[in-house]
Amino acid sequence: MKMSGYRPVMCFVPLLLVACATARSGSESPQTHPGDRIEDFFTLPLAEGSSGFDRLARALQQRFPTTSSTSAMEQTTQQTPVTLRGGHVVQRYLRLEDGRHLMAEFAKTPCVPVQLAVSLTRPDPAQLDYYRRTGVYLATGHGMSVTFSADAVSRECVVSVEVAETPAGPAGSELP
Repeated sequence: MKMSGYRPVMCFVPLLLVACATARSGSESPQTHPGDRIEDFFTLPLAEGSSGFDRLARALQQRFPTTSSTSAMEQTTQQTPVTLRGGHVVQRYLRLEDGRHLMAEFAKTPCVPVQLAVSLTRPDPAQLDYYRRTGVYLATGHGMSVTFSADAVSRECVVSVEVAETPAGPAGSELP
């Protein structure tokens, strides 16, 4: 019966350990939202298809609000650049009215490395030599295409990305 005095302490120690673990894990990985990271431009549409595109487009629309009566030229010239997590900057964004189709332009500093985009999108390896020569890369997946362009001078930095729904062929198959 003498151990009854230790019960509150024995209950408190596990509670303290759980609280410390929760506090530590919460501060190390703050919650991210779609469109917060540069990687989202390359991964969400290819991994999640139209739902990934829609999540990315909604996030960009919140950051670059426009009215439906504004022309595409007015939309892009009135925009203020947005800095993402990791420091990358989206200079302009345009959602085209022909279904799921958007374009974004990135600042050259800090550089969005082409190697990062290639590793995330995994474009056709048979076409990589062609892509490196032209500076235009294409990857497809889950009914979406992601096309990104390297800087014309250095070819090491991605300067723009275009995300679009791929047209469906017979019986819902993707066209090449």
